[in-house]
Amino acid sequence: MSKKIRNWAHELNVLFFDSLSDRLAPHVRSQTINTYKVFLKDAVQLLGATSLEATKFSEEVFHFEKRIAELTPNTEDIINPVKSIQILNVADLQRQSFSVCRA
Repeated sequence: MSKKIRNWAHELNVLFFDSLSDRLAPHVRSQTINTYKVFLKDAVQLLGATSLEATKFSEEVFHFEKRIAELTPNTEDIINPVKSIQILNVADLQRQSFSVCRA
């Protein structure tokens, strides 16, 4: 797999909130985020949620996915077995998992 494809896949995986977001103009990044949140809100409203519930849901989903993206390793690190080894104690692992679910 070419480096270009691997980088594209990584950027797609993190939904513009990782390395790509640093290269986006602030107004483009903000517009992308808002568009995604509106999409989530509209989808949930089609399933019967009220506007307030849908807004809250879209914010929570966005935040959850953002935390996952922040913790997702770079594709090159995953491909390289030496870089992918991460030694954690139980407290560190608990802290990381708690930050995804509760932060």
